[in-house]
Amino acid sequence: NELFNSAPHVDPHYRNSLLKRFKITFKHAAKINDDMSVSSDLNYIRENGSLIPFILSPHSSAVLSDFIMSPLGFYCDSLQSGIDVSTSLSLDKTRYNLLLDGTFSLINSQKYSNKQFVPKFKFNGIFRFNIIDNFDFISTCSWVGKRDFLVMDQIYSLETDNSDQKLDSYFQMDMSLSYNIKELILSLECQNILGQKIHFYDGYYDSNGFKIHLGCVYKF
Repeated sequence: NELFNSAPHVDPHYRNSLLKRFKITFKHAAKINDDMSVSSDLNYIRENGSLIPFILSPHSSAVLSDFIMSPLGFYCDSLQSGIDVSTSLSLDKTRYNLLLDGTFSLINSQKYSNKQFVPKFKFNGIFRFNIIDNFDFISTCSWVGKRDFLVMDQIYSLETDNSDQKLDSYFQMDMSLSYNIKELILSLECQNILGQKIHFYDGYYDSNGFKIHLGCVYKF
């Protein structure tokens, strides 16, 4: 699921891979007052088998001439390691809640030490407001910083020098309304209200712009 969230254009029949992760975490939490608290995490991460995205160069003999975009693929990296630091601020009131979270990552590949495959900066925010009983307004926003991906001339020549490109950072904002009627939940969700084009990789992007979803859930 994590792979398809970050790269939804991957072939669903892509072969399975095993990720080995070693992680050490230091946590700290403090209460500023009765309504506000802050927490921080410092993580050391070491991974074997991380998936690195790459696209085939248009000049590659493996690229079909009628492809509109370069084929997207992944291969297992031998080792990625580094640290990430995250801090969150929470404000809890009777009628509303606010959560702000930011992450700074310095996770690098042993082979591609000068590449940033994991975004260096991420930011998320969630705001919930209780309009009346059982009727809530929720707004979420997220910002993802720039990151690298590889461009390869030959799919079977991973040991050779390859060029790289950067994906632009993007900002996304969503809003939703939900109303509970006992076991029934009705919702109206507006996604990407700023209508931004979100790039995943070269030629792969979400261009659907502003989207509206209606939902109905009944709990038995």
